[in-house]
Amino acid sequence: MTINILKEKLKLTCGAIFIFFLSTTFVFFGCYATYELFLWNDIIVYSWGYILIVFLPFTLYVMSFEILFFAISGRRLSKVTMVRLWLIIKIIIAFSICAVLIFSSIYKKELLSRNYIACSGIPSGWMPGLATKYVKEKSLCEKNGNN
Repeated sequence: MTINILKEKLKLTCGAIFIFFLSTTFVFFGCYATYELFLWNDIIVYSWGYILIVFLPFTLYVMSFEILFFAISGRRLSKVTMVRLWLIIKIIIAFSICAVLIFSSIYKKELLSRNYIACSGIPSGWMPGLATKYVKEKSLCEKNGNN
């Protein structure tokens, strides 16, 4: 084995490991953000993106499998295996979308049952349409840069 081949394998392996750790970081961030939603603080900023961040990195895990396989064996995956991996990725994406829709509807109903009020406007630091600020008292809507 030449030194160039070893360098390429090392680059691919390091890239796959980087993708793995980056994906894991996103999963932990999403889990922590989702955990904070259930603390039921006086001010809650809800975003459907939290749930998406928990599930979508699993697609990167599947994709990094192909990179690792190539780096270790030097061979590409068979067409049948690639089709199966893409099917797994499609299933993960479909599950993620369903989880977002189901969680959002249940969580918003729970917020309303706990007498939270949705503030008008965009929460500070968020893009339009991505998050909604919920508060226990209407006077809290003006705090922390909402509107």
